[in-house]
Amino acid sequence: MRPLLFAAGLLSAAFLPCGLSAQERGTSPQQAVTDWQKVYDAAKAKHQADSAQVQLIQHQWDQLFEQLGAARDRGEDDEVRRLSGQLQLLDEEKTRMERQAIESQEAWIESGNVLRERLDDYLEVLSDQIEKSPLGADDEASTLYIQYQERLEKLEDELPPEPFELEPMYEVEISPGDGPREITNKLRLVENRVDKFEELLAELNRDIEALERRQIRERRMRDRAADRGRFGDDEFPTGGERTNVTGGVEIADTAAVKLTLEDRIEQKKSLRANMEEELSKLEEKVKRFEERLRGG
Repeated sequence: MRPLLFAAGLLSAAFLPCGLSAQERGTSPQQAVTDWQKVYDAAKAKHQADSAQVQLIQHQWDQLFEQLGAARDRGEDDEVRRLSGQLQLLDEEKTRMERQAIESQEAWIESGNVLRERLDDYLEVLSDQIEKSPLGADDEASTLYIQYQERLEKLEDELPPEPFELEPMYEVEISPGDGPREITNKLRLVENRVDKFEELLAELNRDIEALERRQIRERRMRDRAADRGRFGDDEFPTGGERTNVTGGVEIADTAAVKLTLEDRIEQKKSLRANMEEELSKLEEKVKRFEERLRGG
């Protein structure tokens, strides 16, 4: 699951007033894409710079480590102490930069998720304009649709995949010797998990609904293109159903395997089913803990 809109909100402050949505600020869907493209480009550049710095520090660390080993083999104690001190300082810097690269990756991905939503919003507007126009009179909207569909696909090629599994959680159970205080603390912990699962499920449902709307829109555009072809107009592409499924700290490899929209929807629905099952178990546990707390 992707994180909540926090990192992107911080980044957007550099470009957008208070990071407000397009609707809240009266911005047109097309302008919202332009605004969030700036946020995304800045976040992507920051992550690329951080990743490059991590690689540079790792290379320096490897060289120093080799020098340290050689100094030890030669019995050069002073050199060993000097190199050990440098390694310690560099190790601290490497840890800091790795943490910074992870944070900038999260901001990059989150800004990309928002940009994807804004692109999808604008493509909906364009598809409505195309469908309401007579065949042959929708050339401008059709050209824009092609351009922004390609931008959406390029964005999805760049972004790492969203994980399709639940993070493991340690088991919380009442022990025979637990008193009211211990049971209450464990109950609160389980209730917090329930709240988190409900938040994630709501977000997942929004993702599925957005993908299904996109699926319907692209089918409509393919039907429209077929109609244009029957009437002798040039058929315009509606974009492939794909997304990048690479990961890691580095910017995604565009040569990676792609998933269709159908695959993405099915994976998210499968994850939703698993989450609903886990949520049901947690809710049952809450009831058991409450009964135990009441002395039942």
